[in-house]
Amino acid sequence: MAKNSNKTKGLQPKASKSSSSSKVPVPPKQDAPSQPPAITVQPQHMQMRTVVGTIRIHLFEELLRPAFISFDHRRDDEPLRQLIESIVTSIAMRDAYDGYRKIDDICQRYLYYLESIRSPNTKSWEMLENSALCDYWRTQAFLTLIRESNAIFDLLLPDSQPPLPQARSFKQTEFLNGIRSVLNPNLDIHTPLVRETLPAKDLYDFAYGISFPYIGFNSERIFRLQHMASDSDIQVSHDFALANEASTSLLADVAEGALKDALFRDLLFSQHHKFYDEFLCAFAPNEKLPEALTKEFRQRFRFDKAYQAAYDTLADGNAITKQLHRASRLEYHDLNAFGAFLSILRQAQKQNLGVYIFHYVG
Repeated sequence: MAKNSNKTKGLQPKASKSSSSSKVPVPPKQDAPSQPPAITVQPQHMQMRTVVGTIRIHLFEELLRPAFISFDHRRDDEPLRQLIESIVTSIAMRDAYDGYRKIDDICQRYLYYLESIRSPNTKSWEMLENSALCDYWRTQAFLTLIRESNAIFDLLLPDSQPPLPQARSFKQTEFLNGIRSVLNPNLDIHTPLVRETLPAKDLYDFAYGISFPYIGFNSERIFRLQHMASDSDIQVSHDFALANEASTSLLADVAEGALKDALFRDLLFSQHHKFYDEFLCAFAPNEKLPEALTKEFRQRFRFDKAYQAAYDTLADGNAITKQLHRASRLEYHDLNAFGAFLSILRQAQKQNLGVYIFHYVG
């Protein structure tokens, strides 16, 4: 993102109407700036990425969600504008530009272009250009509200709550490969994964953009992934998913169990190949081992030192650096991606937080 050549202090938001929430400050009326901030949007070597992070659901519901719903349902910028002005005002009142410069830059650009498309004196060609820029910076504002939610909640409602676990960023292909690799229950790991046969469908759905429960708005209208990526690059159901505290706790348990199951299947294949060949003769390649048989063999074949160490490392959110075994079918890069995902779910479970997933072009 190009830096603003003017000081962000010089970009003042216009007046806002009273917000329904008395907790959110509303700035005094100011005239719009006469010149736009310097901006160059020239994405280079864009690729699909995925970010997974935690969020305080009760504050999301109270402070952020109304703006998302209003714009999705009615194309109404007003709740978002009031919220963004409150953020800008809070930064100014604290004189905290250095600590919140990126947030302030995005907020100021959105406010400027929103004001410009509302001006009756704008020429038609300028209106088209400014409308496109307003759409872009509105999307960036919505993204910022989620990805920087901890800082924004602190700006709007200062409190002493502990900092949230740090979000993790992945190449989307690595993240999805990790999900598919670990959740694939087939005896033959090269058999295509079929969602309907998965024992962990909810976890798979969440990773691919399904919220638990439904978030109440269409994320495609908010984050506009389909406008920024080709159809062939979009592998997910939705570009954004959110799980509340109860759902996150359940997903964390499912993810932990899925990692253990994947490592156990790999242990059988890599170190007890004779038994595995017998399974392939007795079951179809796209079948999973029956639960009773799995339980029996888990009692008989325990994790060895390498597999137990790998599980402990991955469950703590750390990376392993090599294949588990020379005959292993699990790529350690895929395991690392899933382990990082599991770590965030477990941290959220411990702190009673929600978890979000963003799939975006970056």
